[in-house]
Amino acid sequence: DISFEAYAGEVFGFLGPNGAGKTTTIKLITGLLDIDEGSIEIGGYNLKKHYEKALGSIGSIVENPEMYKHLTGMDNLKLYARIRGVSQERIDEVVKLVGLSNRKNEKTKRYSLGMRQRLGIANALLTKPEIMILDEPINGLDADGMQVMREILVDITKKYSATVLISSHILGELEKI
Repeated sequence: DISFEAYAGEVFGFLGPNGAGKTTTIKLITGLLDIDEGSIEIGGYNLKKHYEKALGSIGSIVENPEMYKHLTGMDNLKLYARIRGVSQERIDEVVKLVGLSNRKNEKTKRYSLGMRQRLGIANALLTKPEIMILDEPINGLDADGMQVMREILVDITKKYSATVLISSHILGELEKI
């Protein structure tokens, strides 16, 4: 029994304690789990009836951003970009936006958690989504990492007028965003 609306250019905090169902809800919204009852509408499209159109405007990180650890950050993005038909120019743009320009040629196995989170956000941004759904993107980050993440999320809403839905169990951090 959940119902909410989020709007363009808004950072929407999805708050609840661990085990409350935040990740399950996000998996439902992103089509990773089947809907038992009710409906989900994204950009005017019903997820069950118009799956591809509904999900076409979403970029997301659900749980942990997974990358190929033996590849560099740039090579990971190039791989995903090729699948989606995204240009090198766009890759460079998102790498700069998330602050990984100076580390993009390192293997991701050397990346800190914060760097992996930022690379995951870059990957989710490749297709210029209207909606970014991020499942606990600040978990495990130190104070500096949280500050960088806040700045990136605010930049996304300003630069792209994207809706950013962030799940977290840390009320104070969501308030800062």
